Amino acid sequence: MIGEITVGALLAFIQLLNHVVWPFSGLAQVWGTTQESLSACERIFRVLKEKRQFTSFPEALAAFQESNHISVDKVSFSYDEGNRKILNDISLEVKENQFVAIVGHNGSGKSTIFKLLLGFFPYSGMIKINNKNTNEMTYGELMQYFSFVSQDQYLFSGTVLENIRYGNLQATETEIKTLLKNLKFDDLINHLPNGLAIEVGEGGSGLSGGQRQKISIARAILRDAPIFLFDEATSALDYQSEEQIQEVLLNFKNERITLVIAHKASTIKQVDYIIVLDKGEIRAKGSHNELMNKDAYYRDLYKEYAAGETV
Repeated sequence: MIGEITVGALLAFIQLLNHVVWPFSGLAQVWGTTQESLSACERIFRVLKEKRQFTSFPEALAAFQESNHISVDKVSFSYDEGNRKILNDISLEVKENQFVAIVGHNGSGKSTIFKLLLGFFPYSGMIKINNKNTNEMTYGELMQYFSFVSQDQYLFSGTVLENIRYGNLQATETEIKTLLKNLKFDDLINHLPNGLAIEVGEGGSGLSGGQRQKISIARAILRDAPIFLFDEATSALDYQSEEQIQEVLLNFKNERITLVIAHKASTIKQVDYIIVLDKGEIRAKGSHNELMNKDAYYRDLYKEYAAGETV
């Protein structure tokens, strides 16, 4: 009858109407995604236009070529002009064979010191490595001095073996396996399906935080640079694994400089020298025993670290 519709026809109409309306309702989402993509393209093209500073990955210098020494002289830094200084008039010296910890509360400027050593940001003052002003080096020359492990592990799509080998592209699989055994990282060989040949995703997807850290540490040690920088490099490891890493670093410190940023009492007690930061300034320097005897701020900080390990 005229003006009537069957239930089946009504359902069919509603289904067809959805097909007509959906493209229009999806336009807003497509438009938003397009804008995000355009912004990402701008950033990508900006990076691609940057002048290339070196055409191949800089090999680490042999540690014995020269006596290693870091000098930081009255260095200050803020992310934006006029803002609060992240570092204020920092001066320190680190010599060959020293195992040094930088400690302090969050936001005190510990990681920023590493970023400036690595040439990530401009700063006021002077940083010298082996009496050479780092501002006068190319980025490739500067990178020859460092093996760096950050709080965030940067792994690439490929096998575990390939990710470790980025530290030294000439290293053989046998050399890498020997290094892992010396580091007591045998689980990367024995406990992973296919061992070092296992494929991992971008960023190390499919691996635990501890496994990613072990790969990053092995890669840095394989690089064998004159200066090791470890920024909370063992935060995801259990106590036993951390002890093994500290033992290796102590054995490696000859003819090298090892700088660690630490929040663990067990790490701090192992080092030769400690630099205490507070609100971007150096509050105290010395050995663990010296600082425990003379500096109340360090004593309280150490107690916080120790309490955190026993929780």
